[in-house]
Amino acid sequence: MKKLMPLLALAVTACGREPLHRELRDIPNLRLYVPQTSTEETAVLHFDWSMGGDCYRVPADTRLTINGEATEVWSRGDTHLSFDGAFSCEYPSFDGTLRPVDEPRTEFLLTEGRTKMRAVFQALRAPRRIRVNGQEQATLRSGAMFDIEWLPATDRLSQVDVDVKGGTDSQQVEAFLMDGNHVRITLPALKAGSYVLRVYGKGGAGVEACEGFSSCLAEFYEWIEVPIVIE
Repeated sequence: MKKLMPLLALAVTACGREPLHRELRDIPNLRLYVPQTSTEETAVLHFDWSMGGDCYRVPADTRLTINGEATEVWSRGDTHLSFDGAFSCEYPSFDGTLRPVDEPRTEFLLTEGRTKMRAVFQALRAPRRIRVNGQEQATLRSGAMFDIEWLPATDRLSQVDVDVKGGTDSQQVEAFLMDGNHVRITLPALKAGSYVLRVYGKGGAGVEACEGFSSCLAEFYEWIEVPIVIE
């Protein structure tokens, strides 16, 4: 089974070396990363790394549960040799069953020896959607300001791109303001008619708890399309 690209750090051209065996608490700046996936619930342990730096292997008794369900240890951490002879780190990673879309809270519990690290994400696998001026299908006026509400509201958006498409006419929306899960847009000057509003959102699921890790990120990136009518 092929793993996602985030499992690998940047390639280095220096000679490879064996990973260092370290307890969780001794790995610098340990971060929990949960990527977007459609087949498994994957969790990856990221750590500080620089060119020529050390890779790390977690202890054999390291375990991760997700809402109490055990995961498989896919990799305890290793070095990776690419086809061109460059070395990189393979991060420790775990695979479990993909979480239900209606699960409101998802707890990741990482343990090893007496060390315990915990993260709780909100609406981890909920379908992402938007409302325009509080509606699923909105009627708007050309050149007017309107509001896009990103749902679930607990999501943390880091990037948003918006465009409007209709027939052969397509315009990127340049001027907008992000405020939490709301994006306020000024509609371009367009002819009356039916259009599709396309919103690209990148960010992370809401974090209720992040204990022991330096950061916790359950990343998503979604294109959402909704029909609109411009008067």
